[in-house]
Amino acid sequence: MTELVCPACGSTEVRIAAVHGNDGLIHRFFYHPYRCRNCRHRYWLRSTPRVVAAIVFFVLLIAVVALGAWLGGDGNSVRYAASNDLVGSLHKRAKAKDAEAQVQLGKMYEEGDGILRDSKEAVRWFGQAANAGNREGQYLYALALMDGRGVVQDYQAAFKWLEAAAKGGHPAAEFQLGRMYYKGMGIPVDKAKAYIWFNLAAARGNEEAARIRDVALRQIPPSQVNEAQDAARKLHDEMSGLTGTDPKAGVPAGPSAKETATSLKLDSALTDK
Repeated sequence: MTELVCPACGSTEVRIAAVHGNDGLIHRFFYHPYRCRNCRHRYWLRSTPRVVAAIVFFVLLIAVVALGAWLGGDGNSVRYAASNDLVGSLHKRAKAKDAEAQVQLGKMYEEGDGILRDSKEAVRWFGQAANAGNREGQYLYALALMDGRGVVQDYQAAFKWLEAAAKGGHPAAEFQLGRMYYKGMGIPVDKAKAYIWFNLAAARGNEEAARIRDVALRQIPPSQVNEAQDAARKLHDEMSGLTGTDPKAGVPAGPSAKETATSLKLDSALTDK
């Protein structure tokens, strides 16, 4: 180890000094303080290990930031999935306004399935599919708006898209729309309308919808029960054709109107009151 010499008096009687609160940051991080025992002179010497460590730290930090910027750029997911033929094909179709491809691509972004997970990118594709009239896109876009995933939470916008998907015969959207009415999520509580949509979802086999429908039924004034059941039947009849023929539905085609009349049974039980 090199012998320390006081720069003021030349003495070798030097010791490490304490760091003071008013010492500058550069000195505190990159230098060591020393004090001469003879003349009491206090001075600083550069700490080579600290300087090297600082250089390594900043180089690594710049590398991490650069990598993050590259992955976070507009084309990051395309680069990430360049080797994936399916993703590449979906991107081409989605950019060509293929709604089904937009929905599938959005799901892959949302789940990180073979592509870098990106909620904002997922909701962007769901939104495009929703605007194109795709029922699944409308439903998924509504869920993202409801939960605030990749987009600012907006219950009213979520209601708009759920209603569009539900009226297009999307079973899951029917159930979620019923929940919004039942709980008053961004809209006034309306147990009668909640019952209508739970009834429709239950008729398509949703057991949870059937359970909540029965609870909602007991909370509706008897005078409104017949009206709610009639409204459910009317909506059911209007949508029965859509689920079997609408090419924009984005969900498996449902039964024809005739088949629906016999296979989907809406609740029509009246209260004893």
